[in-house]
Amino acid sequence: MSISEKDLPIYDWAVNLGSKLKVRRTDKSTVANILELFQSIPDPKEAALLTMMYIARQIGRGNLIIERLSELYNKFSQEPEKLKETTLKLLTLMKWAYESEFRNEIRDFNDFISYIKRS
Repeated sequence: MSISEKDLPIYDWAVNLGSKLKVRRTDKSTVANILELFQSIPDPKEAALLTMMYIARQIGRGNLIIERLSELYNKFSQEPEKLKETTLKLLTLMKWAYESEFRNEIRDFNDFISYIKRS
């Protein structure tokens, strides 16, 4: 049985990861390069693996982004286009969340909405 994107908390993951990167002061170019690297490789499986390697090199091993990408890779490795679509969505949303003005880590999308309402 295939797990659909609807079964994955992509928006929760994205705001959590983006806010963590922001709070930890990860360089803006590193965040942009993660997305650019993934998009530059035509084969979705290879793109996912190389992106995880890049993150390990730039940000560190044991990173939550690597865990999330690995989870997507494991769920969609037999569906390359779904892997590409879902990973691209996560990385794009993560970058947008990073570019938002967070001062604290955001747990999930509900926290994100609450934060926006307070701003």
